[in-house]
Amino acid sequence: MNENTSVKISVAYGENISSGIVLTIENKYYVLTCYHCIVVNDTDVPNRDLLTIEYFEKFDSPDPEILNVIEITDFNSKVDYAILEIHKPNINIVYPKFAQPKNELSGYSFKGFSAKNLNSPREFPVRVKDISTHGFLCALSEDTLFQAIEFGHDVAKGLSGSGVCYTIQNEKYLIGIVKQLRDAQGTFNDFFGVNIECIPFFNNLLQVLPESSQIIQQVIINSHDYKQIKERIEELEADIEDISDVSRLEKKRELLQKERAKLTNLEKSVTNLYNELSQARYNFDFINEAKEEFYKGNFEKARDILSSDKLKNKSDDLLVQEENLKDELAKIQDSKREISKGFLFKALLESINYDNIERVNYSISLFKKSIEFDDNFENKFSYANFLSDNNLFEESLEVWNKIEQNMKMLDAEKNFAVSMNLMNLCLNMNDYDNAKKYYEQAKLLRENISDDVYNTFIINSTELNNVLGDTSEIYRDLINVIEYYKSKSDFGSEYYRALIYLATTNIKNQEFNEAERLLLEVAKSAYFEEYKSSYYLNLSKCYDDWADLFKNNDVDYTDKINKARKYFEEGEKYFQDKVNISSDNVRLKYGQFLNNYGHFINKHSPLSPYSDILLSKSLEIRKEFFNKGIDAHDADYAQALNIYSNSLFKKGDKDQAFKGWDEVLEIYQRLALKFPKVYQLDVAMVMYNLAEINRCFYNDLAKSKEYCNQIISSMEPFLKQISMSEIDTNADIESFPRPFKYTLGAMQIIASIEGKYYAEVVFEDKTINIKY
Repeated sequence: MNENTSVKISVAYGENISSGIVLTIENKYYVLTCYHCIVVNDTDVPNRDLLTIEYFEKFDSPDPEILNVIEITDFNSKVDYAILEIHKPNINIVYPKFAQPKNELSGYSFKGFSAKNLNSPREFPVRVKDISTHGFLCALSEDTLFQAIEFGHDVAKGLSGSGVCYTIQNEKYLIGIVKQLRDAQGTFNDFFGVNIECIPFFNNLLQVLPESSQIIQQVIINSHDYKQIKERIEELEADIEDISDVSRLEKKRELLQKERAKLTNLEKSVTNLYNELSQARYNFDFINEAKEEFYKGNFEKARDILSSDKLKNKSDDLLVQEENLKDELAKIQDSKREISKGFLFKALLESINYDNIERVNYSISLFKKSIEFDDNFENKFSYANFLSDNNLFEESLEVWNKIEQNMKMLDAEKNFAVSMNLMNLCLNMNDYDNAKKYYEQAKLLRENISDDVYNTFIINSTELNNVLGDTSEIYRDLINVIEYYKSKSDFGSEYYRALIYLATTNIKNQEFNEAERLLLEVAKSAYFEEYKSSYYLNLSKCYDDWADLFKNNDVDYTDKINKARKYFEEGEKYFQDKVNISSDNVRLKYGQFLNNYGHFINKHSPLSPYSDILLSKSLEIRKEFFNKGIDAHDADYAQALNIYSNSLFKKGDKDQAFKGWDEVLEIYQRLALKFPKVYQLDVAMVMYNLAEINRCFYNDLAKSKEYCNQIISSMEPFLKQISMSEIDTNADIESFPRPFKYTLGAMQIIASIEGKYYAEVVFEDKTINIKY
């Protein structure tokens, strides 16, 4: 007969794994478990069709017996129990009796399936610490090293519903089921159980557990020692009745008294031995062996097993085993670390193998293997950066968040690296609020970081401060970085990267002379090939924007336009040769370059069909990344589609332009919900275009006015940040700051719709009249 009565319960095809115990009552068969073990959510109604119950006859049986549920007989979500009637199982086991629990130091245990032992139940000896009407509190009896390491939250998963039983003299009594750990992590090795007394189904079936004195008396009576003494006492008592000689009678009485004293001493020593075994908190084999001999009545043999020499030998053996185990574990860990390094090295090699079309997926599998064998900082750091480099930003953020959870355990340099890389990632995702947070977090660690590492961080943060509008801080920081490298005569890659970023800032500030000088310096360096894509992207834009300042000077205007055209043409050839073998980052720059080039041709040769070819190709590249569902690529696609729609509009294809702007507006509005400071201005820009089209070409004046009112309302927070000293009221409206430009433009349109020739705007107590 098999003594295992535990079953494994799965809900919803393996979503939840837990335990239960098989019972039989009046030729019917049941499984008792917790209510929360048979539902996915606590609010669910139990459904027998979602339950799978398996019985494993032997350790890790490949073909467990499936126990089919007839019905859910009873359940209570508050008390947390459920009784399932099952068909008669084809198993041969010893079923438990049912009893009220009582405080006993030993004899209790439960057996169940944990997250670490999915296909074989494990038994846990316990002691009952406290009992109430509805439940009881138990503690694990084992305090071995193995128990301390293995038991806890992970191992406890799945043990809910296990039957807690009291075993005495080969009789098993069910007293309840495991409900939950006392605390979430299992740090006290305590758990709460459901008391069988609070389950009405068992009301008339409960027995009383035998008392200790009854057990001891029964063991003594059945023992060989007792029978020998008892037989001798009965012989002496019979002899005394037949003896008349006084001297012989006294001797017999002395012998009888000694035998009776032996019996009393036997009862005392057996009681002490029982108490010693009952209070044993350890589950060593030799203690179980002693208990077995005790219940057979072999008391001397049980005492011999419990002797200090035996215990010392056992403990010494365990200590030796423990040391050997530690050595073996250390060797295994060393081997796993070496294997992990191998996978990491292979992953880093494959990550730059652009000939392999499965490069990204194959590299990911290798990075995951390296982390599986050694979940250390270097492996996760390299993996997170690889994901980010390949525009898998959400996946990268997930890895970085895991690294961030352990930042307190890292040194200052690693903390700084994590903050810097999270700033870079948030910039790529256009999450500027969090980028700013990590930027400030990294700056706090400055004193612990080398100048070279910190300067890299400053260069990386340029984009953030550009978005936040603090170009003065960017300019100052980049000048300091460049001067630092010059002082060390360190004209390496980072020096020229700083020049590129400073040139970009200069273009934004319309300091075109300085931008030109910096970019031409990059072109003369040994690192030119590394920065060619940024060089052509920025220098062509520099001359294009510079030309706008010379519209009234034909010579300078023509010079800058010709230079812009020259670098656009050279850049296009460079990108066409490069883009098919390069990374996503180069393709993204190519998309931006085409966008700028198409816009340039549109401005200076509006009837040229080549602008449509360039803008269409830019849009194709942007859409490729847009379809990946990443916010940063959404913004790039919206920008390209907006310029393309402008081009269509100028060439008379107003319906397609209108359709494109509608899509652009939807994208910018979605992004503005997340990052209003960044994208609300773009929303206003597109609404302004749509308001004009609705007014002029579709005669939908109501829709046009609706857009204008939304623009005026949304620009109010931005206008508060603008000083009147920044505005030349005599200048063209196009030169005004964007919030002011869109507000005034919207007012112009409303004035026109209402039949007025001008709109009056009061700003910082100054009145501006805008003619339409």
